[in-house]
Amino acid sequence: MAPDAPDTTQQDVQVPAGLPSILSGLPKADAPDLATAVASLFLQHASKIADTSVVAQKAKAADAQKAQAAQPVEDRPQPPPGSFADKLTGAYGGVSAALGDAAHASDTPGGWLDQFMSGAATRGYRVDFIALHWYGSDFSAAAVGQLRNYVQAVYNRYHKPIWLTEYALTDFGSSPARFPAWSQQAAFVTASTAMLERLPYLRRYAWFALPSNSTDGTVGLYRSGAHPTAAGRAFAAVGG
Repeated sequence: MAPDAPDTTQQDVQVPAGLPSILSGLPKADAPDLATAVASLFLQHASKIADTSVVAQKAKAADAQKAQAAQPVEDRPQPPPGSFADKLTGAYGGVSAALGDAAHASDTPGGWLDQFMSGAATRGYRVDFIALHWYGSDFSAAAVGQLRNYVQAVYNRYHKPIWLTEYALTDFGSSPARFPAWSQQAAFVTASTAMLERLPYLRRYAWFALPSNSTDGTVGLYRSGAHPTAAGRAFAAVGG
């Protein structure tokens, strides 16, 4: 006696709320082309999953941020004046401008940093320090005085503590970049650090860069394997 035929009616499948189901909408099991129907529904819901997954949402958010960053400042959506978001935006702008865009900082009247500092003061935002980059293209002994004059001029204009986050003798105006001899770079390390240590308003300074490779010329402090260069030995002697 043949066994009873299985029940081929469609059964409802319980799926947690908010999750797409590849089983919803399936035809009865005895449909003529069940495999085709399953494949079609799978592709349909797979595309939905791709659009709603965490990774996809993060990618969309990143694309939206890039698009907003490309907008002129005046065209970007702004939080209500005085709101927490408004203050947070201003605080973030202050930090990112001081640190992330430090290479543009200067004492030029009406320049980028001047506009930023004026805008921060108008809005009542606090700026704790100013970060600078400096690269000298004059490889003579006069470079130490040129660096000091630059740092001093920025301090004189804004009267804020200074962080010199990158500095070295490098002529980026040439193509390719031009570097001094190792002896010149080492002499600059010794003389410049001695000068910087005497500036009471300079809170931090950092040489650029640490490792030495084929594109860094004579600015690296050490080679592969932690072998110090001439500049590195000079830097170590100053700190030791």
